[in-house]
Amino acid sequence: MGNSSGKDSVPIKQDIDDGEDLLDLSGPCKVKNIHIDGLKKSRNELVTTTLEDLFKANTFEDVITKAHLCKLKLERLRVFSNIDVFIDVADEYSDQHEFDVFYLVKESRSFQASVGTTVGNNEGNMVVTGAVSNLKGTGELVKANISYGTAQTTSYEFSMGKPIGYDPDRRLSFKVLKSISDLSQSFYKDTTKGLGLDFTIPSSIGLHTLGWDFNWRENSVLPSAPFEVREFSGHSLKSTLKHSFVSDGRDDWVLPSHGHLFKHSIEVSDFIGNVRAWKSNVELQLNKEIFDRVVLAGSFQAGVTQSLDDKPLMINDRFFIGGPSSIRGYKFKGIGYQAEVDGINSAALGGDLFWMSGLHVYTPLPFLNSGKDSFGSLFRMHYFLNAGNLTNMNQMNAKDFVMNPRWSYGLGIMFMLGGMARLEINYCLPKNGRPGDQISEGFQVGVGLNFL
Repeated sequence: MGNSSGKDSVPIKQDIDDGEDLLDLSGPCKVKNIHIDGLKKSRNELVTTTLEDLFKANTFEDVITKAHLCKLKLERLRVFSNIDVFIDVADEYSDQHEFDVFYLVKESRSFQASVGTTVGNNEGNMVVTGAVSNLKGTGELVKANISYGTAQTTSYEFSMGKPIGYDPDRRLSFKVLKSISDLSQSFYKDTTKGLGLDFTIPSSIGLHTLGWDFNWRENSVLPSAPFEVREFSGHSLKSTLKHSFVSDGRDDWVLPSHGHLFKHSIEVSDFIGNVRAWKSNVELQLNKEIFDRVVLAGSFQAGVTQSLDDKPLMINDRFFIGGPSSIRGYKFKGIGYQAEVDGINSAALGGDLFWMSGLHVYTPLPFLNSGKDSFGSLFRMHYFLNAGNLTNMNQMNAKDFVMNPRWSYGLGIMFMLGGMARLEINYCLPKNGRPGDQISEGFQVGVGLNFL
């Protein structure tokens, strides 16, 4: 496998023989040499291990496909700011079906700092990040960030990670964090300090993550908090073993036109500390373009959690649903058990079992040019039907929980905020609300990346 330093540039040939046999994508073909130009700090092994699959190509179509997939793997190493790929016939003494592949890379700066914004759960966050990458040439990344939320959360995190065996999809990472969450819907504030260890493992169908978290949590209740919240005030220690699996075949994160998303997670807290519980979540999303730029999307989410001793489940560990990014037409965390505070306000108490589903249709706006890359392409009409329920297992009526859900329907406008989030303005008509549910009929605004 060829390699050159950043000082000695590899001459890249761009004239490829026009012979018919070379244009036959299914014809026999193999890669003779791979050249990498631009390496300065990175070890050769970091790149050559990633590119080994190219030598397994048997046809010219294979070469093109594997060259692109290898480029994506190099990008996932997070050490290059630019990667270009060229394919050329091998030297004149080689067989005409032999090719050389050239990668021109530009390494990222070792020290980077940025100020940006993220959006989630109807909250905007300003994020300040500093990072040091690839100092030893093995793809390691050390990062610190501070996030200030407009409504609920402030967090501080320091993390270190590196690929295992030079595989960008097999990573080991360690983090230390502190977060302060103002959970005003439940009349308390959660301050968490902790550390975590994660190991990411790719498979043929998705990405597995094994992890361990250890968190020291402090719940500070508001002066007007009801007893049902006050009983969980104070400190708790939670040590958690967890596994998650993600299979994502969508063509876009914000508004996919086709593809699937499947997520499953399970965690057990029963080792160190005074929190003994288990929790499992599942999420499924399917997207299909049924007509030109008309997308039909279906989604389903469910979760269950239980205490493993005779203590009640901590309010921090319960599920909460309702709001503009889940079951629309209800206030944020507005579905389920509520504790009355002063005759006007109430505190959301959550539950230990939930399900919710959605059916959505996205169409172009009829009065805007919605061609590709036009301003109108950022907008969609949105028609939806949502349903779901939240309960506690010791109070559950199984038939009522499954067959008699809260539900809502409506329509609105969706606007894509770059590639990181979307804004929805919907007119919602909630149905079958229960006593205590916090209804939000009429116009509702939601901002975020993850929607039901």
